[in-house]
Amino acid sequence: MALTYSQNVFQDIALFELRGKITSESDLEQLVQETASKSKIIFNLRQLEQTNSTGINFMIRTLTRCRINGGELLITGLGGNVEKLFQLAKIDSLFTVKVSDDDAINYFQQSN
Repeated sequence: MALTYSQNVFQDIALFELRGKITSESDLEQLVQETASKSKIIFNLRQLEQTNSTGINFMIRTLTRCRINGGELLITGLGGNVEKLFQLAKIDSLFTVKVSDDDAINYFQQSN
């Protein structure tokens, strides 16, 4: 299953629910455009089955862009193979991980 996603916006917070697999740059083209102008982003990875270095690099670039613009990228729903990859690559400490989307939204609202 290729990457699919849905987007919801709460004020200035963009929530993306990622599903399927990230296996190439072409999987991310539309998502890159959707996230480019946002500085407060939540990636819900609950239904992301698999990613590789392409997906990891995209998430790190998005995190960097958010921080440069005074925002943050939060991760929710981290589990399974994706969580193992984050731990093996030692990138789980780079990201702020929240248990739920509501926790992530509250984090952003409290930091305003």
